[in-house]
Amino acid sequence: MKLVLTIQVLGILLFNTEAKEGFRTVKAGSKTFYVSNDKRDWFRAQAECQIRNLVIATIKSKDETDALYRTACSSRDYMWIGGYKYYGNWHWISTGELLKYTNWDKGEPNNKGGKENALEVRCKTRGGWNDKDPSAKRFYVCQNKDVDKRQSEPLESAPEIL
Repeated sequence: MKLVLTIQVLGILLFNTEAKEGFRTVKAGSKTFYVSNDKRDWFRAQAECQIRNLVIATIKSKDETDALYRTACSSRDYMWIGGYKYYGNWHWISTGELLKYTNWDKGEPNNKGGKENALEVRCKTRGGWNDKDPSAKRFYVCQNKDVDKRQSEPLESAPEIL
């Protein structure tokens, strides 16, 4: 029993340490974001957050957008966050909530090519948002799980788009 408990505690410590390695930490009010140093497609980015006991980020205010832009955009071009379009509406994938705050670039979302269902932050437009094909490789932003109400497991494939 003692050995199992020790291994479980050690595992938690390793996950907490691992969450910060390979990521830039960005504080925005009470939220902490972890911005990756590598690029993944949107689904793999979500899974990478989950592996670290995190979720792909929800950006719910101008202050959060500005903090990411100021801190992370100096060395990154595009970053995935947790917005995903299904059933014709944009939701935060980790909570299922509809997007209330948005920061869409002019003319966005436009669903160019009919496959743009994932949300990226564009650094070249001061943190403006763009809808993008989720198969594109981007840096990605994670956050702690306990920040938002409901958390989900990573998607293995795209939800049905109606």
